[in-house]
Amino acid sequence: MKSTVAVLALLVCVTWAAPVQEDEAPTKTAVEVSESKQQTDQLTDGLPKVAFSVGSGYEGTYGPFNTAVTLVFKKVITNVGNLYSPHTGIFKAPVRGVYHFSASVFGNTQTLVEVYLMKNGQRVFGMSESPKGSNMSMSRAINLLLEQGDEVYLNLRAHTQMYDDGQTYNTFSGFLLFPM
Repeated sequence: MKSTVAVLALLVCVTWAAPVQEDEAPTKTAVEVSESKQQTDQLTDGLPKVAFSVGSGYEGTYGPFNTAVTLVFKKVITNVGNLYSPHTGIFKAPVRGVYHFSASVFGNTQTLVEVYLMKNGQRVFGMSESPKGSNMSMSRAINLLLEQGDEVYLNLRAHTQMYDDGQTYNTFSGFLLFPM
């Protein structure tokens, strides 16, 4: 068995390192790869490319506040299409379609942690954890049908708080599954 693996590894290395002459026709694999890329480009041509993933960027406890606040996550990991604003914390849908959103929230205090995913000012879902004297982590995800211009964001409920220490415990992500 070991000798078979060694021979296969040697063949892969020799094939990989083999020089290619410029006048050689492309291999079938290269042609297949090229055709696959062209097909993918044709399928996505003209469709908006939308995906974002952000972390809070907070250091320490955030909250509590006397009123609910929109969570403005400033640590941008990915923002294809620039449709999430790290200045307002709001994602704005560029087209009507089905979008996938996920959020994770972390707390480590004696205070309740409660965050809502909002769509155009209305609660879609909430995450809540009562203090237990140790770390608390919650995550949820959902698919939403959005109209062009709809806004999605996270709200921290009044009199609750969350925690981060730069390790990106708190995240908010979304992407377009397909336009409608």
